[in-house]
Amino acid sequence: MLTASQQGGVDWPVLGSPATTLGEFLTVSHVSPYPAWWLVALWLLGLITVRRLRNLAWWLGTGLVFTALFVLDASYKSTLIATLTRPWWNDSWRLEALATSLLVTLAASGLVAALDAGISVAKSLGRVRFVERIVPTRVTVLRAGVFAMLLVVLAALTHGLYLNRNSIRLASLFENGPTMSDAKRTVLDKLRDMVPADSLVMNDPQDGSPLMWALDGVHPVFGHAMMASLIPELGHDRQVLLASFNKLDTDPAVRSAVRALNVRYVFVGDGFVTEESTRLPSLTGLDRLGGLRLVYASTEGKIYKILDGPTPNG
Repeated sequence: MLTASQQGGVDWPVLGSPATTLGEFLTVSHVSPYPAWWLVALWLLGLITVRRLRNLAWWLGTGLVFTALFVLDASYKSTLIATLTRPWWNDSWRLEALATSLLVTLAASGLVAALDAGISVAKSLGRVRFVERIVPTRVTVLRAGVFAMLLVVLAALTHGLYLNRNSIRLASLFENGPTMSDAKRTVLDKLRDMVPADSLVMNDPQDGSPLMWALDGVHPVFGHAMMASLIPELGHDRQVLLASFNKLDTDPAVRSAVRALNVRYVFVGDGFVTEESTRLPSLTGLDRLGGLRLVYASTEGKIYKILDGPTPNG
């Protein structure tokens, strides 16, 4: 697979000062006015007891490296930093996702440390005759009980393990359009009933149509949004369709690529992944092609069937 290290860097805006960026990372508060205090408490406890993670020193070290790259990329612009972060598309959020492995590991270790402390307390209480009747003395049962109590307390303190905060953050990325909408989803659902299982659907990679694969199990010709730098890696047949599909009636190379990939339907949807995206030129003027028949249309998209042995118009 082609990586960004082989291409020019991507110019993303600076997110903030180094202190602000690092502070928001350590307190998990990029999109919230308040830190995730209880998560912070866990990873701090894990840091205090970090000796128990000595066998994972390489993992923690990797997390530190990505933390440094994230802070540098999010806070500064320079040729050196762009070169170092180019394998991750110079994208601060990709780097932060990798850096988070450090905090997650420390938080998990902190939870285990809290569990051990809870067991010690429970065993101490077990020495009191009255409590002996309540607290099981078997270690496995004791550990399970204390762990369950810790999870319940943690869930209560974090209002459901920060579920609401995470839901609000993710919901902002999955609005009803323009990349995908309820109306467009209805059109894609139609494909599920039309398209044979062993065939592909010609699509515009920028209009949200690659989601037909995840939503309905229908395989598109282009399974993800397309950067220009990836086109040379597509393979000959897909390159031909990307550049010339609307020459289906007149270009033998297009018809050959359609047969080779077993493309049976075409989907053209409204709305794009970015405001700068436009319709793929090779998917314009499809209504004039004799080799296609429109089988479904709505305000959010159209579905065409590729006819066997397409005949030119006129």
